[in-house]
Amino acid sequence: MLPPQDLQHYINLLRRGQLIIYPTDTLYALGADIYNTEALDLLYHLKSRPQNQAVPIGVSQLNQVKDLVEINSLATQLATHFLPGPLTLILTTKSSAPQHLKTQQSLAVRIPNQPIALQLYDSYGPLTLTSANLHGKQAYNVSEITTQLNTTIQAIDIGNLDGRPSTIVDVTQNEPKIIREGPITAQMIKEQLKQ
Repeated sequence: MLPPQDLQHYINLLRRGQLIIYPTDTLYALGADIYNTEALDLLYHLKSRPQNQAVPIGVSQLNQVKDLVEINSLATQLATHFLPGPLTLILTTKSSAPQHLKTQQSLAVRIPNQPIALQLYDSYGPLTLTSANLHGKQAYNVSEITTQLNTTIQAIDIGNLDGRPSTIVDVTQNEPKIIREGPITAQMIKEQLKQ
């Protein structure tokens, strides 16, 4: 957990439209205010990420994005059992979402099992949760990240992180669709949904 004064420092950076690097339960993430289009543009530029690929959103509970996405019973069941943890849920974007978010028909949402990340979401609200690296590459510590991105973005540094990327499950339909299998296996999901 971050001491209150450190937490406030990073909250202030986000409020000013800046990006931060923060730890998750897999790798470091680039954090930006999901409602700040200039901050999001900067994030895409730094990562060299295609603009048509929406970035995942990190929250401390699904209710934080209830105005942005449809949270169906399938999403609720998986979230109740596996989150916080290395599971990303792809949910249908609501028509009421801000214009820059509803250009995508769906959004990826995750609740990482990492106290600092959850502390940031609780204090600030939803943040981007895209890995802190150049698009298509990996970086495991802050030094690698800042070199790779050629940036001086402020980071919450807790040393090397080497977690496997999360499992991604599309829950926009009645049946879950595994997009990427990670620590939470297809079998684990299947077993959970039988209950």
